[in-house]
Amino acid sequence: MRSNVRNFFVEIFERAKLTYLVKERWLSTSRNCRAASLSGADGVVGSSHRLSVVEQTTPAAPSKEGVHFLDGAATPPWPRRGVLFAALWLSSSLAFSQSPAASHPDLSGYWELRYDSFNVQAASLTPQAAADQANQRRQDTDAVRWCINVGVPAVMGDRSALDLRQSPTVIGMVAKAPSSVRYIYTDGRPHPDKDDLDPTTNGHSIGHWEGDTLVVDTIGFNDRGVRSIPGGGLRTPNSHLTERYRLLEGGQRLSVTFTWEDAGVFQKPHTYEFRYYRVRQISEPRVFTCNPNDAERAKFLLDER
Repeated sequence: MRSNVRNFFVEIFERAKLTYLVKERWLSTSRNCRAASLSGADGVVGSSHRLSVVEQTTPAAPSKEGVHFLDGAATPPWPRRGVLFAALWLSSSLAFSQSPAASHPDLSGYWELRYDSFNVQAASLTPQAAADQANQRRQDTDAVRWCINVGVPAVMGDRSALDLRQSPTVIGMVAKAPSSVRYIYTDGRPHPDKDDLDPTTNGHSIGHWEGDTLVVDTIGFNDRGVRSIPGGGLRTPNSHLTERYRLLEGGQRLSVTFTWEDAGVFQKPHTYEFRYYRVRQISEPRVFTCNPNDAERAKFLLDER
């Protein structure tokens, strides 16, 4: 970094010197041409004057004793201002590049769940939620059959690779299953007021960094889509989800810990971990085109013989 900064300033100073020398040579040549014109007969410059002008326009090495660019008073004013502006610009750029936002791990990539994430411990459910499990499974099947956006947590448990893209202010997630893009805002905004919050299958997610861990807070769910939660329970408009994202094994694994809270569903917060494996590329389309009018698909999902 120090070497790059030093090289940058050297280049700026050299350009400043070149600009000044060219300007001074041009002014000197102009003055000589004017003097020669005034001394010539009838305003015509003689051959000797033309020769002197040609000689004077030939570039010459600047005198080291006559021009000093980096020692204070002798520095040309405009190049000096240019160097100052360049220095200010560089310092602000370096401050931005070294800001905390630039030092966070980059979670971008294709991430795939494998067998080691599907053994989730059973949740402690309320009696009402436990009794409603069979009904909820039927509702989930109907949502898939009619191509309704599955939403969270289903998009996070998709067996196909999850496409995750990170910028300094927002993270986007695209799953193959029918779903809208999930956005996690990391620009410091809060959740909207309850009256302004539009419930969705993905909810409203905001995130912040705690060291190398991305902590995501999600509220604002609706009662549509695939609502079953791994380990038991279901997503409701009152659900509160907290996630913690951490890169492991040199960035080849992504650990995501999910904690669900909902007094009407869980007797205590329900926590489980998914581990995603980085894959270099995917050969299949990222988004599945769902056709609710596909009769064969409907028979398969509804187990109709």
